[in-house]
Amino acid sequence: MRQNNSGNIWRIILISAVVLAVTGVGVYSFFTMLVPAVQPQATPVVINTPVPTATPIPPTNTSVPTSTATPQPTATSEVPPGGLVYVLEPDINSVGWVQEGEQGNHFGEGALISGVKGGKLYIGAMQFDLSFIQSDSTIFMAELELTGLDDTALNSSSTFEVQILQPEIAERWSRHSYAEINKAGVDDTLLPTLTGDGLGRGQTSVLVFNAAQRSIIQSRLKTRALSLRIDSLFPEGWFSWDSGYGNDSLGQAPKLRLGVIPPPATEAAAMPPGSTPTPTPTFIMITSTPTPENVLTAAAVAPVLTAEATTTGTPTALPANWVTPWVVTPTPTAENAATAQYLALEATAAVVAYGTSTPLPQNMVTPTPSATPTATPVFIVLNGDLPELTPTPTASLTPIATPTIPPALIGKIAFKSNRTGDDRIYVINPDGTGLALLTNPWPYNVAVLADQFSADGRFRVFTKDALRYGVDKYTGKSIRTDAPAIFWYDSLYNVEKQLTYFGNGIAYNGVWSPAKDEVAFISNDSADDEIWAAAIDGSYIRQLTESNERYNSREIGKDTFVPEINGSPSWSPDGSQIVFWSNRDNKSRIWIMNADGSEVHTISKPEYSDWAPVWIKYPGIANNAVQRLIPYIGPYDPFGADRSCTDFATQNEAQAFYYAAGGPAVDLHRLDTNQDGIACQNDYSLNSP
Repeated sequence: MRQNNSGNIWRIILISAVVLAVTGVGVYSFFTMLVPAVQPQATPVVINTPVPTATPIPPTNTSVPTSTATPQPTATSEVPPGGLVYVLEPDINSVGWVQEGEQGNHFGEGALISGVKGGKLYIGAMQFDLSFIQSDSTIFMAELELTGLDDTALNSSSTFEVQILQPEIAERWSRHSYAEINKAGVDDTLLPTLTGDGLGRGQTSVLVFNAAQRSIIQSRLKTRALSLRIDSLFPEGWFSWDSGYGNDSLGQAPKLRLGVIPPPATEAAAMPPGSTPTPTPTFIMITSTPTPENVLTAAAVAPVLTAEATTTGTPTALPANWVTPWVVTPTPTAENAATAQYLALEATAAVVAYGTSTPLPQNMVTPTPSATPTATPVFIVLNGDLPELTPTPTASLTPIATPTIPPALIGKIAFKSNRTGDDRIYVINPDGTGLALLTNPWPYNVAVLADQFSADGRFRVFTKDALRYGVDKYTGKSIRTDAPAIFWYDSLYNVEKQLTYFGNGIAYNGVWSPAKDEVAFISNDSADDEIWAAAIDGSYIRQLTESNERYNSREIGKDTFVPEINGSPSWSPDGSQIVFWSNRDNKSRIWIMNADGSEVHTISKPEYSDWAPVWIKYPGIANNAVQRLIPYIGPYDPFGADRSCTDFATQNEAQAFYYAAGGPAVDLHRLDTNQDGIACQNDYSLNSP
């Protein structure tokens, strides 16, 4: 029998702590005894249970860093059983700033500077050592604390974001210059965005990592470091945070609080001599890889699996005792002759693509179908008569899953119009026939959002401000003139790329082609808002629409003159055409053109104003595409009390809350007033992928 020595060990620890306190060594060594594994250069503080502490004494200003390991209470209200809270600070060679045009860096010099100073761009940067945390630990909480140092050049419009950098930048961190840190890939952005009215010398900002961002930290446990960058989003002014080092420091270094649950320790149970353990039977349920829905899906899945095998490795072999569940659903009865013909053609194509069907297993189970409620009509066909005006019902605060767009709408063009005196959403066939009133706006909202993604959901096109410089016409000096540009994001490889680089105009409202890696968008680089298109590598960029210069030259200067606008491009299901709206004939109307800009024609009647079209081509948003946008971790319950745009600090936060509450299918809190899938866009600017 093993002797229990735990009581003796704790007595020794207690006596040692008393001796150390009496002799003046302090409590630092006692707490470091509780930290597992090897300590980093800047020793983290471990908190098993939040306890009150004495007020810390600021260190003496010196260029040599001083160790501060006083236990501090965490902002987290409770620590789960077995959990530890580490308070990490970057070491002197891992925190500071870099300056545009310089080869070296300024780590350990007392500040993290971000913004424009003396005509040069500065970036704050820091790295935290995670090497002492076991790689299979669980991160249940993470917070970053930054304390302001110098606000002499802070502008009220100054805006800063803290970026989580991709792991490749972690190597040789202390030697990186501006060029390496500035071009480093970004995994995610911490919220909230830091603005000038919330910053100042001695003021502390706390940024909380959401669930997705905590999973990033968890993955960094294997690479043993977390690298962060502070970007300025405003072209003027600068601000600095305390690095904890140098003569100017307030002694308030950046702090990363990590709540960690170490992996459970495994210990073999004592066995009597000569006994043989009885194996416990284990049954492993394995869900089969789903068969691709069609040949195009199979072709799209193949390169993804190849990439996973290259980056991650081949899957682990199946165990001997695996079983696969059989789920068999009955073939639905065709509703009419057209549907029956379609199903027959689909079955024939499946035999050609995959071969004959496998016979059903003897122990198959067919689920009992649920009763189908009477459906509300998707749209009301209009035979020349406009619908009667009825008040729009107010949505109730009830969670509703995003539904699938009805097949009857696929291939139609949805648009907004004021035909009835108020703004309604209509659908029409591409040839201008079959005008109908949409009974609910959610299919339109879903189709607009789906246009930002590639057909498989891997890529997303979006708009954000891009770095750009110009010349001040008064001083002749170079000035920063950031402007909206088109970017795209690859969720498979977590890569973000800038697509447009216009020197004068802006670019926005990008939509992804369903047929190829190509994006259509709007730009005013040629003076008026025009429709453009380009391949995602930046090649084959072309202007598809052109303003009526004859009309402009005749009407410009008159009170009635309205500059031409072309907007809301949307690809046809096969990618051969683009629908858009334009006021080119002094009336907002829906137009269609070929993908090369030829054969432009309208499908609107001249007596109405029609705008904001979308060509419906997908049954919904691709799998997991919405989740890749902005996860919401905030103080409000999406299905709780009603909220307004003023409740959120940034548009990103409002957008995340909007998705969490069921948007864009339903807008429970009325955050999307124009029903374009973007919440609070009149209050904030969307700057996040």
